[in-house]
Amino acid sequence: MHFLESSLVLLSNADISRVLRLLYNVNKGNLNTLQEDFFMKGSIRRKGKAWSYRVYVSTVDGQNKQIEKGGFKNKKDAELALTKFVNDYEETGVYPENKKITFNEVYEDFIELEGKLTRAYATLKKYDSMYRNHFKPAFGNMYMYSVTQKALERFVNEKGEKYSEEFVKGLFKTLKCI
Repeated sequence: MHFLESSLVLLSNADISRVLRLLYNVNKGNLNTLQEDFFMKGSIRRKGKAWSYRVYVSTVDGQNKQIEKGGFKNKKDAELALTKFVNDYEETGVYPENKKITFNEVYEDFIELEGKLTRAYATLKKYDSMYRNHFKPAFGNMYMYSVTQKALERFVNEKGEKYSEEFVKGLFKTLKCI
């Protein structure tokens, strides 16, 4: 007991998430989920001519969520993607998903959650001006998963035709902050 009290235990986000799920299930009397909580399962299947993987992810409240990604040309590609997904999830405890969040929402969150705490008032005014005049017309209502590298390159090239190189660098630097 003294060993545990004096020891420092470091847990990753994934470990903390698993422990919370385990405690939730124990409190609910779901002792059968112990093995399921600590071992992620996935499967590969063929859908038409494409392959896909499917995996179940447990949430903190004990619910399971199915995640499926498809469009792989062969079974090996699907298996590699599944392995990468599981490894990423095991390391971080979070999983990527194409949430329907707009560029505008990301900008507003950035200003509220980080900008006001870490940026000067004049910098926030500059960001606001750049956003209203340049970013919002180009990306404002676009979903983040649809803002591609090609769209960003097109944006920078269009601005490069109208404005100086230094100004375009400033726009790009601001865009990277967001």
